[in-house]
Amino acid sequence: MKPLIGTKTRRRQALRSRTVVCLAALVLASAFLSAGCGRGEGSRRIVLSGRSWQDSFAYYYPVSAATAGHVSPYTVGGDLSGVVGISSVALSAEARRYLASHGFVAVPGSRGRIDHAYREISAPKFVTLDAVLFSFHCLVARVLHNLERGILAGDIGELARAMLKSLRGFYEEAEGAVREAALVDLAYLGVAVKLLGDEAELPPEAADLADKELALVAGAQGEAVSPLLGVSVDYGVFKPKDRYSRGAGLEGCFQAVTWLGEMGFPIYHGTVAEEIRKGRDMARRAVLLLAALHEAEANGEAAFTVWDRVYQAYAFLSGAVSRFNAYDLTRLTREVFGNGFTLRDLEDDSSVDALISLAAGEGEASSASGSSGQEAGGPRCFRFLGVRERPEGTIFSSLVADKVPGRLLPRGLDLPAALGSERALDILEEVYGEVGKEGYGDGISGLRGMLAATTASPARVDFYQGCREVLRLTLQPRDEGYPMFMRGTAWLDRCLFSFLGSWVELQRDEPAGAEACAGGATVEGAASSPKGYVEPLPEAYAKLAALADVMRRGLRERGLSDPESEGRLEALYGLLLTLKSVSEKELRSEVPTPEEYGAIAGIGETLSFIASLPLQGTEGREQPEADCACAVYDLYHDQVYDEYLQAGTGRPVTCYVIAPVEGRPTLTVGAGFSYYEFAKAASGRYTQGSWREALQAGAPPDPPAWSASFMP
Repeated sequence: MKPLIGTKTRRRQALRSRTVVCLAALVLASAFLSAGCGRGEGSRRIVLSGRSWQDSFAYYYPVSAATAGHVSPYTVGGDLSGVVGISSVALSAEARRYLASHGFVAVPGSRGRIDHAYREISAPKFVTLDAVLFSFHCLVARVLHNLERGILAGDIGELARAMLKSLRGFYEEAEGAVREAALVDLAYLGVAVKLLGDEAELPPEAADLADKELALVAGAQGEAVSPLLGVSVDYGVFKPKDRYSRGAGLEGCFQAVTWLGEMGFPIYHGTVAEEIRKGRDMARRAVLLLAALHEAEANGEAAFTVWDRVYQAYAFLSGAVSRFNAYDLTRLTREVFGNGFTLRDLEDDSSVDALISLAAGEGEASSASGSSGQEAGGPRCFRFLGVRERPEGTIFSSLVADKVPGRLLPRGLDLPAALGSERALDILEEVYGEVGKEGYGDGISGLRGMLAATTASPARVDFYQGCREVLRLTLQPRDEGYPMFMRGTAWLDRCLFSFLGSWVELQRDEPAGAEACAGGATVEGAASSPKGYVEPLPEAYAKLAALADVMRRGLRERGLSDPESEGRLEALYGLLLTLKSVSEKELRSEVPTPEEYGAIAGIGETLSFIASLPLQGTEGREQPEADCACAVYDLYHDQVYDEYLQAGTGRPVTCYVIAPVEGRPTLTVGAGFSYYEFAKAASGRYTQGSWREALQAGAPPDPPAWSASFMP
């Protein structure tokens, strides 16, 4: 017979059993939650950074300039007998006739670069705006090259990998539409990481999407539907060109930056159920990318700080700007969700619709369309990085068939005409008979209104926008207070020629070959050299000085500066202030100081120093000094007949200008851009290499017919 168990003992056993059951239940509940109950919970709170971010490379401080002209009158005789220095140069009879008639003439040059042409001029020098723009652009291109090799490519990789970790967490916690958005974002950043040559751990579905996109990027064959976005994309933009294709190790960086800039997420309201769903999907993808940007840390830094460094460097130095970027999306997201939100909040369609409405209320998209299928005037498109705006695309497409019936190809002069040049319109009518064509006048009027309304704020200006505004200044006719050589239509034609040459130069993505040149703003003994003259455009030099100041401070503030680039930027800034000061004195008929005359005499050495920043990773492989710093650019593609309008620059022209140096008509000599324009079938289209070969063989096309007014 079993012994009886006491009452207290039975109670202790029952209590112990209940405790074991409860503990087991807690363990099971905990395991259940950690194993997947979190999916759909969406309880993680994503906090938006409270820091006030500055959407510019650095604050823009205008440089003032006095532009009123009070040049004392002077005359040039038909035989040029009173011109100082005229006997020291050998010019053809026709060139002398132009010189006597207009006060200047341009002839083809023999040197490959503008700065090197100046170093061989022994006569009093005439400093052109072209020369300064050339060296400034060379410096910008070289700084960007070195930053990509040394900092930016690594930053992009660290940033993308850090954000992938956050997005993986979002993906594992979310469900439904938010989970699908996180999946697309994982594939989107995974493509960038793989383009940079790294591995990315992705869920199988995201990896499959990424691999399909990578195959299309690698093919770079043109139009195809994006597996990720479901829109038509021109994958030809991913083909590395110029410096990116010359073995410098930046091919992957080029493709990753292009991917993160071109492939954006348009945020829009649809009108039918399917479009409404797609618009919400795009908005959720954009907000989740933003959330990862605010939450992640990249190599010990806040991810947003790293993104700001990368984005602003590309925005200023390459003009790769997003008109709806992370600063803008942060501001609108905060308006809808406050300083933070959960994944569950993002499931709410009404909140997403509110965000879309706010974005739509901020105005139409930029006039430049990207390859992600968003045309001009379309919805706001969130881009992780930016794309270079190409205003000529909008200008040219507005001035050809079917808007201007029968006009299959535009002309380069359409660009300055749309920017306000009446002389460009006169030439288009007098030489080509095009202004009177149906629709052309209306097209120009509409473009002028649009371009006037979309002029960028100085606070967000980049190098390319700044240079375009400077070039616009050169299109203005000059009044009686300016030197004689600037007051006729021939000078306006020369300004149009330089405008178009400068425009093509700004499209050249490859840093020109450089010959190392010591020096700064002056050279030894320059004060005793012949006294020269500066093209009197004080406002242009002032605007360029402000741009140089933004660049040097932006590099410093973001830890991107180095002694080599710093020294060249200081030389550039000092030179621009000197040219501004000399221009102002010239317009007031005042005499420059000996130091200022020295800066003019030493301009070739100074420009070469500015343009010769050593390129990292190209030791011993730079193009020699004699190589032509030329460029060729596709202005427009007629897809009906598969024909291109191309423009190119070659060896710089030599400019002979009779300038009033201290009141005496003096022959001065300078150099400026050349310009060529031609229509080519796709099969015979010039590449950068074949264009250089044509120039080196001495077989360039003829310059535009209208340039005969100043170039015999």
